[in-house]
Amino acid sequence: MVRMAFYDLDGTLVSGNIVQRYAFFVRSLPSRARAAVKGFKLVMSVPIWIALDFWSRRLFNHVFYREYRGMRREWLCGLDEELFRRAVEPTIYPGAKALVEARLHVALPREAVSIAINSKWARSQDQLHLHVDCVARNVAATLADNRASFDGVWRAMAVPLNGRVYFARRVDSADLADAAPLKLMADGVEGARAHMDAYSLAAVGATFDGKPGFVLLADQFSLEGGGHAEDLQDHNCLIAHSTP
Repeated sequence: MVRMAFYDLDGTLVSGNIVQRYAFFVRSLPSRARAAVKGFKLVMSVPIWIALDFWSRRLFNHVFYREYRGMRREWLCGLDEELFRRAVEPTIYPGAKALVEARLHVALPREAVSIAINSKWARSQDQLHLHVDCVARNVAATLADNRASFDGVWRAMAVPLNGRVYFARRVDSADLADAAPLKLMADGVEGARAHMDAYSLAAVGATFDGKPGFVLLADQFSLEGGGHAEDLQDHNCLIAHSTP
């Protein structure tokens, strides 16, 4: 089936487009009457957006972004967290697992796939981005051995992972859509809220009592190292060759 791009927001992990994101803001307008009017206008304009998208992306942008006129910047920025939580976050882990499997041409158990965010001081690029890849085999084995010790409270692991002692906790969630990992770290790891840019975070797929979940792993950057959760991943995906 052919999918209309409407200027794809992020084709690797996040399925969606700027028209859908605009629709979210329209539905969130304080005035229900205004929301209804703009929503009706948006629906009726879809054929126009499709035509413009095929004809000229530049013209599409020029015309489409006029729709934001009258929406205050402060109000739009105030909704960014809710937009991420409701429209973007639910697609991240499923997209990540599918992306890794597509690259390897093999189905993987959830325990083999991870998402990592490095701290600000341990990034190769000066921007927050997600690292999606296989879990290192030794890390996966250690997490499996310690699975029974994980619960809903952040605790320092008794066993280091690749030389670092991570704070870990369990999350019962199929796709992290209802988990908000960064908020969990800010609320549960001492000192994290005040220094979020100094912390790294990894989410590793897990299964608890036959139900899908995740192990969240947090580490703080220091002059001695750390803050680089990407170290828990294996970019060669050796675990894929040992997975039945």
